Amino acid sequence: MTILSRLILREILSPFAFSFLGLSGLFLVGRTFQILDPLVAAGLGIGGFLSILFLLLPPLWLYILPMAVLLGVLVGFLRLSRDSEIVAFFSLGLGPAAMMRSAIVFSVVVAMTGLSLSLFFIPLAKSATKEAIRGLTQDVAARGIPSRTFMTPFPDLTLYVHETDETGRILTGVYLRDSRRKDLTITGMAEQGAIIAVPEDAAVALRLENGVLNRFGADPGRSDTIFFDNYTVKFGFGDMKRSKKRGELRFSELLKVLSQPDLSPKNRTLVLSEIHERLALPTGILIFGIIGVPLGVFFGRTGLSGGVAIGLFVFLAYYLSFAIAKNLAEAGSLSPGLSIWLPDAVFSVAAILLVVILQKKGPLKA
Repeated sequence: MTILSRLILREILSPFAFSFLGLSGLFLVGRTFQILDPLVAAGLGIGGFLSILFLLLPPLWLYILPMAVLLGVLVGFLRLSRDSEIVAFFSLGLGPAAMMRSAIVFSVVVAMTGLSLSLFFIPLAKSATKEAIRGLTQDVAARGIPSRTFMTPFPDLTLYVHETDETGRILTGVYLRDSRRKDLTITGMAEQGAIIAVPEDAAVALRLENGVLNRFGADPGRSDTIFFDNYTVKFGFGDMKRSKKRGELRFSELLKVLSQPDLSPKNRTLVLSEIHERLALPTGILIFGIIGVPLGVFFGRTGLSGGVAIGLFVFLAYYLSFAIAKNLAEAGSLSPGLSIWLPDAVFSVAAILLVVILQKKGPLKA
């Protein structure tokens, strides 16, 4: 490795590491607040809490890495340009290609890391996170239901209890809304209730006594009212296998789903969007690494704050365009292959134009 390459890498690595760690912490705090209630209610220890945080990080890194690479390369070349080292390189006959080589190699390494995360580790982390949160939520339900508080122990299942005993397991005045089935919604009230264990299913259940249920289906003819003496609602998932969402499927599993002949057009579009997204986001890391070099050279006199502002603007423009493209693809307005890759294509053209302009600046010739 040449002295120039080591110099440029040293300038890039520090702001990259600072940006990566700072953004990881910021994104992680925001994500943690979304799931804080079940974590606190479950009385999770420090070890369990840290394991949950570790599982939350990989999906965030896929969005953090492009921004960290952009800021790392941009800030590194901003400093070189501000200290007139770029002018010195040009005066020595070193062109943009020599300066960009280290940035490109660095971006390729980070992009390959992002690709590995996208294809293999992130689906595993998402699946493990959901299983862990589901287990914690089930533990909370097993410990008891708080009184006079609307509680959603599981998605689409809402409970309200007027009074409970000191354990939170013996209930008085229970309201229930269960819409876990897409074709049927159940609302009900009961005089008494109790949280019970179902050992054979490794689950938790709510046993209600003396109440009424109203069931509403998509078909009005299926709506009815039932008065009951005893009614049991199972909270736990027991030995039922939870179907994975597309974000939790490995890349090979996505390809297997895509090859199914009976796959509906809507689901085919969603799976294709997921496949292209997992490939397009890591590609954006490489594109940002290239864009950062000419931006750092051109705006070297703006200072660090100006460089960070430019980097944030570029990344937000990319992120918003990617979000719009993804929505268009999943809505079926554009083919996933065209829509998902369009932001990368646009920013690739911008990177090429910036590099061409930089190439015209130097090196200086006698």
